[in-house]
Amino acid sequence: MGKDVIGMDRNIKEARENLNWLKRNFNFNGEFKLIEGDANRLTEYFDRVECVVTEPYMGPYFKKLPSVGKGKRVMRSLMQLYQGLFRELGKIVDGRVVIILPAIRTYKKVIGGDFLNIAEGNGFKLVKSRLVELPISYNNPRAKVLREIWVLQRAFSFSQKENPRTKEK
Repeated sequence: MGKDVIGMDRNIKEARENLNWLKRNFNFNGEFKLIEGDANRLTEYFDRVECVVTEPYMGPYFKKLPSVGKGKRVMRSLMQLYQGLFRELGKIVDGRVVIILPAIRTYKKVIGGDFLNIAEGNGFKLVKSRLVELPISYNNPRAKVLREIWVLQRAFSFSQKENPRTKEK
């Protein structure tokens, strides 16, 4: 799409490798800048962005299917992380967030999180599509951590509401 990219990761070496792969394989000709940092402190790095596309930390690697109890413990921990992430996104995003979020497959059931409640509590709503039902699940049949693509829209623009960073209207 010709967009410039600002990426943030705790490990920018791997992020740089991923972006270079995109440039080689998909004719990406935009510029990218990488910042080593913590997504739960976005407001230290950005005042406002139009959109965010991200796959945050998805939890630990499981060699085998976890128990329901372990799946719930991991999901509770991830929900705390995502609460902080969405709180920060709510302060800087004036558009869309495309985010990949996990569900954990256990022996008995799939454990998901209440992501929509967190997103809505921080000023976002799920995008409605006539073409596809959101979120979109995409998974390897043997995956222990399942992935869902969520597309969220800022429920209001900063011009419609007081700017949370400057307290101006």
